[in-house]
Amino acid sequence: MTPLLPRVKGAAQEQAAGGQPPRTRLGTAPVVRYTALHRAPNGRPVPSVAVEDARNIYRRAHMARVGVLVVDDAWVRRDPSHAPDLGPQANPLERFVRYKTYCACIPRARLEAEIDNALAAFLRWCEALVCYGEHDPRSLPLHVFQTDHGENLYHEEGRRRFAAEHGHSSKRRDGRRAMWKPALAQQRHGGADVLHVAGRALPLGFHWDVAPQRDAARICTANEVWQVEAYGHVNVYPDAHVREGKGARLVWPR
Repeated sequence: MTPLLPRVKGAAQEQAAGGQPPRTRLGTAPVVRYTALHRAPNGRPVPSVAVEDARNIYRRAHMARVGVLVVDDAWVRRDPSHAPDLGPQANPLERFVRYKTYCACIPRARLEAEIDNALAAFLRWCEALVCYGEHDPRSLPLHVFQTDHGENLYHEEGRRRFAAEHGHSSKRRDGRRAMWKPALAQQRHGGADVLHVAGRALPLGFHWDVAPQRDAARICTANEVWQVEAYGHVNVYPDAHVREGKGARLVWPR
């Protein structure tokens, strides 16, 4: 698994210009990370992304344009406190980073033949507007939002169906039936950096107040697990950072 981490120029200028995607040049050299093979309960080997690597890729994706090249296969645990598995307990890495990075999955046998095409596609992606702002569902950390929605959010029809299933951006309901309410301008806090989604700058400190309704909820990121009591809340940021709120506690790691 090879994340390609490009450097983005002019983040401040981009924000002032209304969040348009900046011209992009490749900066840092590729950063290579390896999966670890674990055995699923059915005996199948699972190439699992390390918790720290998953966290770092996702957070970096909100600071720069990022391309991820997956050689063969890689999976990210939905609940990092559980042993790696497949199916509903894990996301393919491509799905984990979808809408936040460019991702190419290439079989090892085809790597040499296809890598140049993947790099060219990444550079084209860097010039495209992929997210329209904080109200666009693609700004959500969808692995935390917990949805099985299978629509393609690159398409307007897919975004309409997402809204029909989960509600308007002013108050969305996730798969746990927790409410995601975007913080008002005067409520935005805890953000030291301007976060970006695929080149689109979001307001400084933007986050969602995530509040379970009636029943407690387990909120999982790539590297943390939070327990939130009914009608308590946490603040969740686009890069999946979680800030403790009323009735919430970190249960993993301890």
